[in-house]
Amino acid sequence: YTTIAPGLRLDAGALATLIVLDLARPLREAARRAGRRTGGLAPRALRQALAMMDDPGDPPSVEAMAARCGLSRAHFIRCFTQSTGMSPGAAFRRRRVERAKALLVADHGRGLDAIARALGYAGAPSFSAAFRRETGRSPGAWRALMR
Repeated sequence: YTTIAPGLRLDAGALATLIVLDLARPLREAARRAGRRTGGLAPRALRQALAMMDDPGDPPSVEAMAARCGLSRAHFIRCFTQSTGMSPGAAFRRRRVERAKALLVADHGRGLDAIARALGYAGAPSFSAAFRRETGRSPGAWRALMR
């Protein structure tokens, strides 16, 4: 077991599996994007948009992210999609599910409803449906796999 926070222990094998799963997708996407030569958001604008997505609370509007980057809504969507390979909405959903994965692994005693509400979902049913759409597994199955 590895201690990842005071009073929080995680099996080293589960930690290794989590790291591999979390790194695989960005590495595939980076390899796919490496063939691109131009276009997309500037690195600073992309960081700003992703930071807005990671802020707690309600999801940012596309208009707000576009304004922060100094672009029109339509141009922001085109550039964001070209930079990341997904729409801003899909990126937000994926990032929220990634945070959910971390919470499910790190806090075994916390119920699904509490995790759902912490991530901005109305409750456990909507959280479970979104999690399953993104990962192909229920939150409970993910948690059991990571134990």
